[in-house]
Amino acid sequence: MKANKVSQDTFFFTRKKFEYQDYIQSNGGYNYDPNFTTNRDNLSAQLLANQMIQKELTAELLILNNQMTGKNIAKTFNLKWTAQKIDLVELSYALIESKSINEGNISIKEIIDVLGILFQVSVKDIYGNWNHITNRKKEQLVFIDSLQKSLSKKLSQ
Repeated sequence: MKANKVSQDTFFFTRKKFEYQDYIQSNGGYNYDPNFTTNRDNLSAQLLANQMIQKELTAELLILNNQMTGKNIAKTFNLKWTAQKIDLVELSYALIESKSINEGNISIKEIIDVLGILFQVSVKDIYGNWNHITNRKKEQLVFIDSLQKSLSKKLSQ
């Protein structure tokens, strides 16, 4: 998967009668439906899930080992988020969509977690806040607009 090779995709991910279908049914293919399931889609799903678990556990280990630099910075400089939590969600989405962090290849949960550690704030309902932002009638980007106004005012001084 990591190599992005597609030469075997026809063999592994098409619904044709191959020798592996019997193997799937006899080895845990309890949800096997030949009209929907392919030869290796369960294996592929397990690999993707394991990669995601590995990433999450690695991040947790860094936190537990106190090697997360954001946590140390937050303690050293006592950085606290003083705006509303919904503003942090708005800023986080803006950073992702502008591809300002990891060229946009970061989940909203990851960036909220990191900024939460850095600014000592916990945002529980990320997607509820996002729904609130998208349902605003007049100005959807209240926080981003206030940042622009504040910086423009500073520049004009």
